[in-house]
Amino acid sequence: MSERFLPECNDIALFTAEDFREINQLADLLFNNTSTTIELYTEHEFLTQAWIASALHNSTLSLKNCIKPNISAHNTGLGWIYHEQGKLTYANTPPLTPPVKLCLPTLKTEQRLRLLHCYCAETINSHRLTIPDTTIQQALIWQSRYCAEATLLSQTITLLTRAANRCLLTFADKDSVILVETQHLAEVLADWEYINAHDLLNFSAQTPESLRHFLFEQMIGQDSATEKFLRHSSRHELFICAGPRYSGKNTFIESYARFTHAEKNFYICINLSHFPEDADWEEISIRPPQGKSGNTLNNFLDILETYPQLIIVLTHASQNNVLLNRLQKNIHRGFFQRKNKAISTAKMTWILLVDIAEQDIAAHTPQEPLETPNHECELSDILYRPALNIIDESQQSIIIDPCLSIIEAVTRLLPETITQNSCILPFIPLSKKSKKQILSNEIQTNYSLFTHITRCFPLLSRRSHSISASSS
Repeated sequence: MSERFLPECNDIALFTAEDFREINQLADLLFNNTSTTIELYTEHEFLTQAWIASALHNSTLSLKNCIKPNISAHNTGLGWIYHEQGKLTYANTPPLTPPVKLCLPTLKTEQRLRLLHCYCAETINSHRLTIPDTTIQQALIWQSRYCAEATLLSQTITLLTRAANRCLLTFADKDSVILVETQHLAEVLADWEYINAHDLLNFSAQTPESLRHFLFEQMIGQDSATEKFLRHSSRHELFICAGPRYSGKNTFIESYARFTHAEKNFYICINLSHFPEDADWEEISIRPPQGKSGNTLNNFLDILETYPQLIIVLTHASQNNVLLNRLQKNIHRGFFQRKNKAISTAKMTWILLVDIAEQDIAAHTPQEPLETPNHECELSDILYRPALNIIDESQQSIIIDPCLSIIEAVTRLLPETITQNSCILPFIPLSKKSKKQILSNEIQTNYSLFTHITRCFPLLSRRSHSISASSS
């Protein structure tokens, strides 16, 4: 930390009008002539200093009486402030007298960015190294995907510091100014979260257009389900992926996880059939996303609190309707209640996987299934719009749209409260053309990988040729 106790940039302009009540309350406590102990919870010690600076700005305490805080390196933001004869100091142990607890508001994105700019300007930037504004902004965006809001500022500062230190070691012989760029952040974050740095950089600009392009590139033969997800992704938090096995449901989940978290397995999967109907979501223990804590089971709500933008996949949903209804109620109100704390679900994506046998899909599938990108299939289509069914004049029979048949099957399997408050994504049986294209892409990908490996390891290439010659 800087040798100054009060950062130069931490003026009153950092906070909004909504924060003035807490600032004035802190100022009144600091102005008190008697010994007062104040308990502050903030995201980082740098933010604690900003609160004190703003409070002192509103009080009559002299800035020269403020001394540098003595905070250990492992401090996570909880500080004990003693006000004795106009001086401020910190201690690492709680005081003997009961403290005055002061709850501070959560920072907004603009406030965090301002603090990060101040922190980098005062503690990281130097004549040899500079962190551009775009890098600071990208660090905050990326960290918001992988850590809780309460630790967002602290984790972002740590990410920027580690990236800066890595750059200083890597470019130690460089005479010019070193710029910490987004690729350096991606390398550090990839080591922390077990994700792909290349994907993190490729999908750094998560726009609706880039998501559309990527999903349609990955989802072969499922244009209807993909288009429907893209149209409703901003309005729905609960999706039902329904269709026969090997129709692309898992591919869709992995592709979406790769786009949002730079790792195809960065999601949690919950088998509802493993839990009794009277189970409470607060008591359920599951494995975290792949790569985190190995196979250790963690509390479900702890994981939700740690990853505010997580993807949650639920399987065997029809086997535990009671637990599913409890989940839907929490999603509908927007949070899980845990003692005196609310865990928001606003940025999470919930996906129910429902397998439907192909023979149960009442569709006379022609040579090519109906895969119209702009085709919308809703529950109301079944009940009120039977005209969507097409008559095959050559066979004098009715061809039922497989999308509508899948939606109808889902309404029979799941409770009405679930189907009416979710978006059903129908995954139709893949056509022969789609299967050939998927197989061709897999062969091409694996061949490219094998070619790359043999180029890197010539001995492996010669060994493979010798094996093929001996077998012939």
